[in-house]
Amino acid sequence: MSDFTIIRKYNKKRLIVSYSEKRAKKDAHDREAAIEAICKRLEKTTNPKDYLSSYGYKKYIKTDKATKLSLDKDKIDADSAYDGLLGVITNNKDSSPSQILSHYHNLYVVEDAFRLTKHDLAVRPVFHWKPARISAHIAICFCAYSLIKYLEYRVRLQYTKLSPEMISVATRKAARKKVDIKLITASIEKIPFNDNTFDYVLCSFMIFHMPEDVRLNGIKEVYRVLKPGGHLFILDFTLPDKTKQRNLVHNHSSYMLQHDVRELKPVMEENSFIGIEMEKTNFLGAWFLRGKAEK
Repeated sequence: MSDFTIIRKYNKKRLIVSYSEKRAKKDAHDREAAIEAICKRLEKTTNPKDYLSSYGYKKYIKTDKATKLSLDKDKIDADSAYDGLLGVITNNKDSSPSQILSHYHNLYVVEDAFRLTKHDLAVRPVFHWKPARISAHIAICFCAYSLIKYLEYRVRLQYTKLSPEMISVATRKAARKKVDIKLITASIEKIPFNDNTFDYVLCSFMIFHMPEDVRLNGIKEVYRVLKPGGHLFILDFTLPDKTKQRNLVHNHSSYMLQHDVRELKPVMEENSFIGIEMEKTNFLGAWFLRGKAEK
């Protein structure tokens, strides 16, 4: 649930501010991750030129009289004061705050529809020129979109929300391999299976999208559902060993590439995985980290 505060402006517009504890936790996590990256960066260089192209770095650093950079705690404290807050300005005087925010959140649904139809369903560009074929192409894409949204709805009734993109990816993979699989969504912190259920668990390119506490608890939960001698495979990226290349990745990549799959080796050891090994893949920069559950 969210709390609302309404501030009137100029007697014509309202500023509606909502607070969400879930949003506050995410804001705090994102900031802590940014600060961690900045601290590691500052240990290597305090030259302002190295930070000019990165807003994420500039947001929390300051320059002293000697043009040396350091962490700005005042900026960090000021930023934390807004954790969990969302503000919407409206000239609508009749709708309630919850209705206004609900309409605002619906913008994401529209944007998601455009993204899904354009990229996943390839509604454009249209490689037809006859009106009948163009209409048929649009109609097929619309039907496909309707089916995807219905599939998402059916999954959500039984489990938690699964994005249309991930449904699409999983379905295509299953069809390509000609295998019959059951899609289940759940939190890695509470896997809905009994102890000692699986021989293998594969985690590909998603482990560092989680907050650190979820990631650590998730590996413990994976160990629980693995059979004695079962294997965990984690597929993710490694960072370059050379300093200049590593700094380039840090400056110009997403948060996912701020981490190295080798960071998880001691975590797996702490959770009684043995025989932990790294294996290179044919995909640039991606490695398998694998270990066996000792029980």
